[in-house]
Amino acid sequence: MILKKYLFGSAILLPLSVPSLTLAQGIEEILVTARRVEESLQAVPIAITALSSGDLEKRNIHNFEQLQYNVPALNFAQSLTRSGVRLQLRGQSAAYASDYPGVDTLFAEVPLTPTGSATLYDLDSIQVLKGPQGVAFGRNSTGGAMLISPKKPEHAFSAYFSGGIGNFDHNSTEAMVNIPLIDDKLALRIAGNMEKRDGWTRNIGTGNKLDEKDYKSIRASLLFAPTDAIENTTIFSYDTIDTRGSSNHLVAYNPAGTAATLYNPALGLYPGPGSFNEYAEEAIALGRDKIHLDYEGYIDQDNRFLSNTTIFQLNNSITLKNIFGVQQRRGGNGTNMGGVPLPLIHLGVNGPGGEPSSRLYSDELQVIYTGMDGRLSWVSGVYWSKESRVKDGIPGETVTVGGLVISAGSSFRDSESDVRSVAPYSQIRLPLDFIAEGLSLTLGARYTWDERDVKTFSETGGIGSFPGGVSTNSVSGEWSDWNWEVTANYQINDDTLVYLAHRHGFKGGAFNPTAVDPSLVLVEPEYVDDVEIGLKWDWAVNEIYGRINAAYYYQWYEDIVRTTYFIESGTSFALNFNSAEAIIQGGEIEALVQFTPNFTLSGYYSYVDSKIDSTDANTPVLVTKVADVPQHKVGLTAEYRMPVGDSAGDLLYNITGYYQTERYSDQAAVSRQSKFDGYALMNANLTWQNVMGHPLDITLFVNNAFDKEYLLGGADLYNDFGFVQSLYGEPRTYGVKFRYAWGAE
Repeated sequence: MILKKYLFGSAILLPLSVPSLTLAQGIEEILVTARRVEESLQAVPIAITALSSGDLEKRNIHNFEQLQYNVPALNFAQSLTRSGVRLQLRGQSAAYASDYPGVDTLFAEVPLTPTGSATLYDLDSIQVLKGPQGVAFGRNSTGGAMLISPKKPEHAFSAYFSGGIGNFDHNSTEAMVNIPLIDDKLALRIAGNMEKRDGWTRNIGTGNKLDEKDYKSIRASLLFAPTDAIENTTIFSYDTIDTRGSSNHLVAYNPAGTAATLYNPALGLYPGPGSFNEYAEEAIALGRDKIHLDYEGYIDQDNRFLSNTTIFQLNNSITLKNIFGVQQRRGGNGTNMGGVPLPLIHLGVNGPGGEPSSRLYSDELQVIYTGMDGRLSWVSGVYWSKESRVKDGIPGETVTVGGLVISAGSSFRDSESDVRSVAPYSQIRLPLDFIAEGLSLTLGARYTWDERDVKTFSETGGIGSFPGGVSTNSVSGEWSDWNWEVTANYQINDDTLVYLAHRHGFKGGAFNPTAVDPSLVLVEPEYVDDVEIGLKWDWAVNEIYGRINAAYYYQWYEDIVRTTYFIESGTSFALNFNSAEAIIQGGEIEALVQFTPNFTLSGYYSYVDSKIDSTDANTPVLVTKVADVPQHKVGLTAEYRMPVGDSAGDLLYNITGYYQTERYSDQAAVSRQSKFDGYALMNANLTWQNVMGHPLDITLFVNNAFDKEYLLGGADLYNDFGFVQSLYGEPRTYGVKFRYAWGAE
């Protein structure tokens, strides 16, 4: 531990003792908008990883799983149906049964609903900001924010078409056309993609393939600039998912647990054939590519997104900006969490009668001021959102536990919820040149009111001596608190920045709407305080150019929310508790060395040490680890460009290697059986660019080149029902794709 701290400290202090080396025209400048004004990445006192459209294309990053291999401290876990995404930064993710994310994801500056995900195509950039956010934009968060920026319409014609094929009968198509409608006034950009692939996991019970892909998406963007001072951008997107369910594998089990007791023919509760323990042994032996399920689940959803952003430049210093968004999700999904051919835990959620299952409205008004040649900046705003969700339980697909305890088809639960948030915020950056040239101070604050109302309607059929019935529960809650930031940064010279930051953040709590004890209904928010010290340093020696960005942080993580499950009087239910406090500390180093204009090495190392500091005496949940957090992550990318010949184009080689150490599953582990092994992957791409002088690129790609078996995440139910469930990462995939462009694209 001491050695790691010394290494990070040395990396930060090293440039203070080394003469400044002027960076010439070597490494391309990266512009980011972390503080709502456009700045160089190297001038912003925040740990940021920024990937341009070129980076995304060269590294074949088209989903969040691939993205995590290129961003230090970012971890990814798919939802149980593989249709949603849970992101984690520095040990922070969404709290259990909470509507408030630990890592906020914004698409075109609109915070996405926690149940939604963006489609990663035709993008301008992805910026990942680390540490508590919310004093300069959007929704508050404790772990960080991901800013996904789609490409905007331009006032020149351009277009491209791409397609690809691969193993598992994979085929994909992507296209874009950008049309200037009125010179320098009105432009339209339309892009879309389709992806289809057979599943790679066979259910030996039915012969069907699970984990398939069948996605379609279209996006239209309209840019209207009637004057030099006014710009309005409207974006509409529509995407659909229609697939069979995902393969939620059972990877560990308790031979004396609840599931083993319920499904033990010797006890007479379950007639067989086969016991839970026998099926669990079979499930583990089947491995990644096979599974045995009685219920496969499904994904049948469509998502709509609409945003409208208006920018009004009052003068050279003051800008007004309004960002409005509407998101809507229809359809449903179902999954078998048990991983065995027994009605252990089946989940299914639908919007009733085809109505939207969720709808989110948001609006954000900003005032941005810049002065003193950009050294002084100030942003103030108000964020507002309202989300409504409706869930319609389907008999046999809602929570189904244990054959004769709650038989399939005998219960259902409907629910309605409204989540509202209002938050004014302000951030100012002050130059302190009168103390030392290059010194500045950033101050920010936000006050957030979060409200949530939940109404549930439950009907349970009678079982034996347990009577059935209908129940209705309505609960409401409010959470409000401050976020703040104090950051001092010192621009030592043109190439070197150091900073020290302190931030405080929180995310709204959760509910136990069915709790009999009133004191258990409301669950308090999670809180995070952190201190971060960082360095950003560009250097050059002869014709070799380099960049080193490093940060070390220390977090105090309080009121961690965890869920535990109970079975009482023939009914299963879950309760959420503020269960523990933790200390999370770590660091990140990102480095890039450009040896020649055609050869570049880039990589990163991140270290996260999480430790449960104390456990709440009132919780029945014994949290042992902050989960989904590999202690070590390493990524390395080599890029080499080789000219083929005069007017014949270039060959671009891009190879990315990735390694992470073991971690615990779920969001807060409660058993040692939920520890997942570490793994290493390699992805490679070979692109022939501008084939024979034409605007045609042909790419050969392979992901998970050595076909490693690894687990992405899951649910730790070992102490509740007696098993641990998980999703495997994708096997080796490979193929070829081409891209042809027209115009100035």
